[in-house]
Amino acid sequence: MFLDSKNKDRLRSLFVRAVEGFSSVSALVITFFATPILTNWSHLFVGQFTVNHYSRDLLAAVEIAWLLIVAGLVFFASLASLSLVLIGLGLKLFMRFVD
Repeated sequence: MFLDSKNKDRLRSLFVRAVEGFSSVSALVITFFATPILTNWSHLFVGQFTVNHYSRDLLAAVEIAWLLIVAGLVFFASLASLSLVLIGLGLKLFMRFVD
């Protein structure tokens, strides 16, 4: 397939945006399913640490903050991983067919 550089850039840009969108939606799904599991595994430790080192009064706020921290970590780690893999592999395949 013979394309000029302007059309190649447009196709590459479209492809990258599509992969970024797919990665974002996939990261949201992964976050939805993984956050409760990781929070359940770690909430006892975080709760005991808070009570032992700070106070029982902070426990409710720390549990909410911990849930948000875990969700953020899961989302951004999965987004970075998926984007890296999908864009890397996708561009490799894309360049094979376009060039």
